[in-house]
Amino acid sequence: MEMSYPYPIRSKFNPQNSYTDIDYDMTSPLDSDGSNFPCKGYQNDASIQSTARYAAGSTYEMTLAGSATHMGGSCQISLSYDQGATFHVIKSMIGGCALTSSYNFTIPSYASAGSALLAWTWQNFEGNREFYMNCAEVDISSTATKRRRRRQATSAFDQLPYIWKANLEGLNDCVTTEGENPIYPNPGPDVIYGGTASSSDPPTPGDCDEPTPYGQTYLALRDTGPEMSSAPSNVSAYGTDTAPGGSPPSNMSAYGVSQLGSNVKAVQSQAEDPSQSYTTTTLTIDCPDTGTVTLYPSTTTFTTTHSLSLYRNIRLLSMCKWLQVF
Repeated sequence: MEMSYPYPIRSKFNPQNSYTDIDYDMTSPLDSDGSNFPCKGYQNDASIQSTARYAAGSTYEMTLAGSATHMGGSCQISLSYDQGATFHVIKSMIGGCALTSSYNFTIPSYASAGSALLAWTWQNFEGNREFYMNCAEVDISSTATKRRRRRQATSAFDQLPYIWKANLEGLNDCVTTEGENPIYPNPGPDVIYGGTASSSDPPTPGDCDEPTPYGQTYLALRDTGPEMSSAPSNVSAYGTDTAPGGSPPSNMSAYGVSQLGSNVKAVQSQAEDPSQSYTTTTLTIDCPDTGTVTLYPSTTTFTTTHSLSLYRNIRLLSMCKWLQVF
């Protein structure tokens, strides 16, 4: 089974995907060792584009395709604003999942505006003990109009439970039992029951919805683009401790950034540990609440001339549209 809409990354159902971009094995589960969790690593694709636009507080439809329903099981719909580090549950379908080809879900009214990953995760009832996951890039608009309300919304969203994971040896020791529906202990704000499951069933034991460890395909603010040979010549003029503004470095596009808004400051600083050769890059972003993000290179062999390539992942992490990345 696979999610057919919103279009998952590399989905054959997305008419914008060329045949070279399509995963024709999207119905397969994740690897049992957890090595391609989350999203089979597709959330790191440089060419990823949003395939759906949602408004916070509104209800939409998710559809499934395929014939191997495995007699159902349990599944969840979740959102990630941090490039797949964590997924917060917005709906749980406990029992009978995949026996129905479509499910309604509501984007919480307190969901933040910005780009997010919408994930469908499923643990099948019959057959091998597996974990299925498809992820779509979506854009969410917020109904909040004041900074205070947005701050409260972020706090409320962070309180939503994390997705339930099993049959992934590299992440935890949780294993489902054939012929039993996983009963999520923390199913989130919207829950439906189907198949042989009911609200009176005791929750499945185990710490299966812990947010850590992160999946092996999660890139913690790391660059996935080509290695860069030189830093922008006028970065010192743009990265200062004064008010944000000015023009982006002329060759910033080479670092995977097509536009830096005037509300962003970029400041480079040497690593605190003098034994390390890497440089960190700190971004101060105001959208709408000021927040600071410190980026670390993917290896300690990077030097100051490579650090700006780390800007690539900021669009998702800032939850804003001021930064537009390739």
